Amino acid sequence: MVRQISRQRGVWVAVGVAVGVVLGAALPHSPIHATASSERETFVICTGMVDSDGEAVFTLDSLTGSLRAWVFSPGAGFTYYQHEVLGDFGVQAGKGKFAMVTGLQQNRARVGGVPYANCVLYVAEQETGKLVAYGIPWNQAWRNRPPPAGTVGSFIKQGEAEIRKVIVRPD
Repeated sequence: MVRQISRQRGVWVAVGVAVGVVLGAALPHSPIHATASSERETFVICTGMVDSDGEAVFTLDSLTGSLRAWVFSPGAGFTYYQHEVLGDFGVQAGKGKFAMVTGLQQNRARVGGVPYANCVLYVAEQETGKLVAYGIPWNQAWRNRPPPAGTVGSFIKQGEAEIRKVIVRPD
């Protein structure tokens, strides 16, 4: 019996491939969305989906507190955003220790008639124990033409929370 099965190995591989193809065609397809995050001592970078077709690159300079984002669109080039976070966390320049990630969020709120992007940016600061959520205005139509002047450029603070009850001050 074992010899019969091992002699028909090719048949079993073909059956397995056929079953895989049938199941792959029958099951619903979901696009894969990946976000990335990396940090160094004074610099954090991550990505997040702004709509179903693209993402933003977010950077945070821990020394200056400068939070920036860029969304690339083949038809419009880069849309740029900037915000200074030191005041949001109550830390001095060069003193903040930040971590940053994005999360997927279908936000129905609008900023001046423009919807938010599909991601929310979470920034945490180690010393103060604060977490702040930011959004950026994004309209998918901007992929083909630049946004109107003055429409974008700022991060919008959407909320904050305490992730640590005790403020840690290094000696």
